Amino acid sequence: MNNNGDPATQEPGIRGAWSLAVQLVGTFGLAVFLVLYYVLIMEPRAQTRYDQLRSSVDSLIEVVERGQTLVSQEQGDRLEELYILAVAPELANRMDRALPPSAISAAQARALQQELQRSLEDVLMVRTRLLRGLSFRDEGDVAQMLTGKIREREISGQLAQRAVVEWPYASREELLDMCKESLYFAFRKTPLPQ
Repeated sequence: MNNNGDPATQEPGIRGAWSLAVQLVGTFGLAVFLVLYYVLIMEPRAQTRYDQLRSSVDSLIEVVERGQTLVSQEQGDRLEELYILAVAPELANRMDRALPPSAISAAQARALQQELQRSLEDVLMVRTRLLRGLSFRDEGDVAQMLTGKIREREISGQLAQRAVVEWPYASREELLDMCKESLYFAFRKTPLPQ
């Protein structure tokens, strides 16, 4: 099998591989060639595919055991919009009930704003529970992401301040529209319009 001078065995690529295969079959027989082909080529490829499949199955089992549903970034954005549509009416109702029908003093306005902020934050936080069990592939839980945005951007404080200062005599429908718009801007990292 030592044909160092044979150019066919020294050629790279497919022709060289076929030449080697023909030489092996001719020298050792088809059975030995097939065993070598399986051991050296097919089995390592199969093992690599098996390892990848095993890793995927383990990840899926982990997700199922945690009771989570994976969502894409686009689905996460849609869930955020649905969250805004679901929570805005309740926020507007709380504002409508809390806002006084007539003018109040600056001290009363500050107290009202603090009370309203707590009330709005309660609504915002409780409603994030609706999204528990939904996760992004590598970024974590959807509900935690929303909770983080609400606290980090102080959304309830901004809404309470705007309600007391800018919207004190708005109707419930106007409050609903302004809540939706404000939430949309706040969640999209866009500064609230002044």
